[in-house]
Amino acid sequence: MINGTQEEVECAVKDAIRTLRPGGRFIISPTNTHPVMNLKQINWMLEATKKYGQYPLNL
Repeated sequence: MINGTQEEVECAVKDAIRTLRPGGRFIISPTNTHPVMNLKQINWMLEATKKYGQYPLNL
C-alpha cells in the first residue's frame, strides 16, 4: 500500500476485513507504516475502513 492507488488501498482493506471478520473484534490501523508512505494512502485506508468496516459488514 506504500505506493498504492486509492482503489488498491480500498481492495487491501476489504481483503483484510474479509479475512479477519469471523468472530469480529478486529482492528485496522496504520501501524508499521513505511517512512515514505504518503498521508493520502493512510487517509484512503481510514475512509475504506469507515465505509466497509461497520457492522453489519457491507462487502
